Amino acid sequence: MTGRATLALPGVPFATLRGVIRREALEHGLDLHIDAAEEVSIATPFGTLEARALDDGAELALAASRADRLQTLKETVLDHVLDDLPVAHAALVWSDAPAATEPPPNFRFAEVRKVAPLGTTFLRLRLAVPDIRAFDDSALHFRFLLTPDGRALATSPGTAPNGSLVWPAEMPAPHRPVYTVRTIDRDAGLLTVDVFRHAGGRAQGWAETARPGDRIGLLGPGGGGLPTADAGLNLYGDETAFPAIARIVESASAETRGRVVLRAGAGAACGYPLVAPSGMEVIWHTGVFDLAAQALADRAVWPERAVWFAGEKAEAHQLRAAFKAEPPGRGAAQVGAYWTRAAG
Repeated sequence: MTGRATLALPGVPFATLRGVIRREALEHGLDLHIDAAEEVSIATPFGTLEARALDDGAELALAASRADRLQTLKETVLDHVLDDLPVAHAALVWSDAPAATEPPPNFRFAEVRKVAPLGTTFLRLRLAVPDIRAFDDSALHFRFLLTPDGRALATSPGTAPNGSLVWPAEMPAPHRPVYTVRTIDRDAGLLTVDVFRHAGGRAQGWAETARPGDRIGLLGPGGGGLPTADAGLNLYGDETAFPAIARIVESASAETRGRVVLRAGAGAACGYPLVAPSGMEVIWHTGVFDLAAQALADRAVWPERAVWFAGEKAEAHQLRAAFKAEPPGRGAAQVGAYWTRAAG
């Protein structure tokens, strides 16, 4: 590891911090390398997170092979760990804190090279990305940076001492939707991104009007990496998950066995391209088919298979609760909430 940063948390009981880290590790399918009364450690696709008890509280330590990955870990800690602790975020200072005016190392501007329809419900974008070596096989996701009304970010954000981003004055509340890296062409320096066309989508609105030469800000990469499938793999998702599922099945070995269960308004007629190994059964559904219920039913038949699910938040929470209650020895389960159904 070439990058390391520590963060003192005075007044935070280590037991509380340990409980939050253990919960997040379970929710995201991460292994606890150390889980002791005064120390806990987990490994992620982008580096390690360690925590230890101090006389007056606790300390976090992050390590990563690249500066952009270290920044991604800091943002993850802020969003998923520190939000649940009794600390004032603004007062926190990482040991390697830069000046607030310095752009975060995981930020870059991409240039649009091509936009074209894909099937009936997607747009496919080709983006030229500087320093594309950061997008390796573990880079499943990234974030677009848009103003609240859906315009592309015009200037770079800065970085605060606590690792959070400092936004330009014209964008006090940015929109940072998560998207899947569909393909990576490292020789050409290009990423492919598929954008689902749906009512009210701000990223879709930007993509509909994007033209070659336009710029868009990106944060990342991030994400949990591609699932392993030594004992088989079952995948479940609606349209928001199609790009990730397509990338996963194309990366799977030819011997992989499992199921790919998809839900779209028009079913297979939506025309989204997906090529799976011959041992993976692809099943399309329309309308309001219950993907979570299907995932649980299949789990009873193939408990040894890994499970990957992404879709609506309530469905994801239902599955996480069910998998958390499972006996040990079952296949790994990775569950993502990609969108939230509007109230009412």
